[in-house]
Amino acid sequence: MRKNIVGIFIIGFLVLLSGCGTTPPATPENPSGTGSVINGNMPVSPEQQEQNIRTEALRKRDEKLCENMKNKGLHEECKNSVRQIKANIESKPEYCDMITQAVQRENCLESVTTKIAVSAKDIAKCSALSEKSRISCESQVYSTLAVTRKDISYCDKVIRSDQQERCKDNYYFSKAVQENKDEDCNPIVNAMVKNQCKNTVYLKIASQTRNPEICAKIEDQTLRSRCEKVGGKR
Repeated sequence: MRKNIVGIFIIGFLVLLSGCGTTPPATPENPSGTGSVINGNMPVSPEQQEQNIRTEALRKRDEKLCENMKNKGLHEECKNSVRQIKANIESKPEYCDMITQAVQRENCLESVTTKIAVSAKDIAKCSALSEKSRISCESQVYSTLAVTRKDISYCDKVIRSDQQERCKDNYYFSKAVQENKDEDCNPIVNAMVKNQCKNTVYLKIASQTRNPEICAKIEDQTLRSRCEKVGGKR
């Protein structure tokens, strides 16, 4: 009888032990008792907890979630990042003005203002930016106008020579793809862009004509195989 009692006591004790340690106790930071565990037994580091909060705040575009971060430096960076994402998605530069970090605020304003100006094809909308950012903004607007109006002379209005070159490369790229003429890629200065231009034309022609023979002009084997597949090669 005594042995049975001892055996029952030992079994009960082992069962009690088996229930300990697998689920952390509930705390104000972890009310469910499960938030700091991965795969049942791996505690999440404080750094990972901070990163998880930041990721969720960015995903939901909710800067209030950043306030749950204990590191105040990361807390502010998290809020600034949320503001920048909202500014870009909603095309609202006023969110940029709320960013406390000067360089990030300037980058945000340039990105959002340029997006608005390009969409409107309106150079005047770039005027609110600093000189360097304004020049970049105007360059992208002129590039868009050159393509949409099929007039390369807009590129001549671009101030910086490197941006003017990109404007013209972009114009020739667009023209070649629209007209299915690989020879229109030839004036492109940037060798990589020129190659991409020609390959894009070949892919488009193969897709439209269902003729994979033109894919032989593509040097890259992987891209050539893709072109042949698009062209209907069996």
